[in-house]
Amino acid sequence: MSTPFEIRGHHLGSFADISSLQGTPLDIATSIVESHLEGHSLGPVKQAYSQDVIGTTLEEARGVKDKYLAAFNQYVDLEVDDPVVITVGERDSICRACVVGKHCLDRGDELALATPDGPVQIYANDIDDMLFIRGFKRLGDKLSQEGKIDQALGTHTPVSKELPRPSPNAIPILSANMIGFEVPILASAGYVKAVLRQWSMAHRLLATLEVETT
Repeated sequence: MSTPFEIRGHHLGSFADISSLQGTPLDIATSIVESHLEGHSLGPVKQAYSQDVIGTTLEEARGVKDKYLAAFNQYVDLEVDDPVVITVGERDSICRACVVGKHCLDRGDELALATPDGPVQIYANDIDDMLFIRGFKRLGDKLSQEGKIDQALGTHTPVSKELPRPSPNAIPILSANMIGFEVPILASAGYVKAVLRQWSMAHRLLATLEVETT
């Protein structure tokens, strides 16, 4: 597989459910769509979001589930050495499964985040992706240090070390523990699956709080 399999940061949880055998690809695909179907009967915000994802008809919802299932099965079938990239703000197969997908493209306000290396550009709606990546990296590093991941699987590496500089219109914000900066990372499928077998939402929350995972 020459083209990396893409996982958007905040979608790591669904792939972790598969890696940790919390459910089959069909179970996870069905659960996600059912949660959006429930959103159709909730308030206007939830309803609009659900319709953006699975549309307004059962036929559209079934189509989305089929695309989710195809993406999850492709993940399961990845060979150990196949490349996987965990992205920030970029659409993956889960995003592309949406009937409309407007929310996937809305990255929010452009921000100028202060870092020791100077200000970098982030978008408000990308922060969640970055926090998930931070949690993934910390858990992966911890498992590797404890000898729980085969060294032959490698580790995570940044896709690019070039820091995006903000435009003059970016909203300046101070660096804070709850807002870090992460670039997309590349790893082998074997490494990603090994980390996600041990994943829980706690790792994302701990990343938010700048606390080491235990």
